[in-house]
Amino acid sequence: MDYRRNLLKDTEEALRTRGYDWDDVVSIQGSDHRISVDRFKELADQEYDAGYGCQEVACDLVMLLRDGSWFSRGEYDGSEWWAHHARAAIIPEISDECISTLFTKSGWDSLATCNGLVSGAGDGHEKKGD
Repeated sequence: MDYRRNLLKDTEEALRTRGYDWDDVVSIQGSDHRISVDRFKELADQEYDAGYGCQEVACDLVMLLRDGSWFSRGEYDGSEWWAHHARAAIIPEISDECISTLFTKSGWDSLATCNGLVSGAGDGHEKKGD
């Protein structure tokens, strides 16, 4: 199977499938340097191997969007893709005394479940307690 991909086409497809276009991109950057959209398009218009093995695209590359969401480079064993992240919602803070641990005993629990604030099945999908 051929895993050769074009980074520019992958990027445009990732934007399009989430309902975005280039006008929605605010910034393209690594962890400490930013690049213009035009320069990114110029450099991204080449093929890379998106299959298993070694990651070929910079691992800290992100695209920030006008609505506050962003794309980052996802990777598993060298297989690469753009991963979309919704803007994080800021929720009301509760009393610090209600939080006694940040660790789960059963795996995949939310902060609320870890602290007995809601009951859950251990999969991050909690239900309000009685």
